[in-house]
Amino acid sequence: MHPDFGSGTYAHSIIGIPYVVVPDSQARVPIHIKLYRDESDPGPYPVPPDAPIEGYKPDGHRFGGDRHVIVIDRDTNRLYEMYRAFSENGGTSWKCDAGAKFHLDSDDVRPTAKPGWTSADAAGPPIFPGLVRYDEASTDTIPHALRFTVSRTREAYVPPANHWASNDTDVNLPPMA
Repeated sequence: MHPDFGSGTYAHSIIGIPYVVVPDSQARVPIHIKLYRDESDPGPYPVPPDAPIEGYKPDGHRFGGDRHVIVIDRDTNRLYEMYRAFSENGGTSWKCDAGAKFHLDSDDVRPTAKPGWTSADAAGPPIFPGLVRYDEASTDTIPHALRFTVSRTREAYVPPANHWASNDTDVNLPPMA
């Protein structure tokens, strides 16, 4: 198990899962979804050309992690997340394996999702709300659920998750949550 903190750098690589906050005026760009097209929300998304990518190494030689890209539109309270994201044509479009749009101002967080759908997170819920930011950790109080990953899970999920990513039925393994 390891925590998924917000952005920072270590050994010249972005660590944790970075995110970018944009205004509603941010240009929307085409999003080409490859793998989970039927379970994703189509573009365009307001992704800046230089959006941080999880695992990105500025020298361009190595990418690690799941290559998440997270964009928050602060004016519309919308969250856009991509899994295995790659910038195309200088950031004028992006390709990814999965993409999801979330409403941060509603109890119906992802109105387009159906039971069993994945998102940029294998379990299906949004990634961003579970990240720990420095300003939270420095106050000794984190007033929300924490996101973490484990190496093995079982073929089950409990809300808020709505998708599993394993065929293992071992009851000693945790379900997606």
